[in-house]
Amino acid sequence: MKLMAGFCESSGENGPFITRVIVGPEGLVGHHRKTHLSPNEKNLYQAGETIDTFSFCGMIGGIQLCYETHFPEISTSMALCEAEILFCPHASLRALPWS
Repeated sequence: MKLMAGFCESSGENGPFITRVIVGPEGLVGHHRKTHLSPNEKNLYQAGETIDTFSFCGMIGGIQLCYETHFPEISTSMALCEAEILFCPHASLRALPWS
């Protein structure tokens, strides 16, 4: 079994990263620091600098967070690294019934 979780990762420098990790019984499987920040996020967070893939249950996978899915070059980069599955979690207030 694997677990994916998101959190604000302290950088100790220019603001936190928006980070998503996948962990399993063996420990950390992969992580992603959001590279493309939305206009509302740019004043609060700093952008990650790498687009990585990771091994997940015998497959290669990658993570794109919310706004990043608007940029096809991220998917292309992951596909060139042989990604077979992309995880695209979103946290949009527009989807909430009270917004």
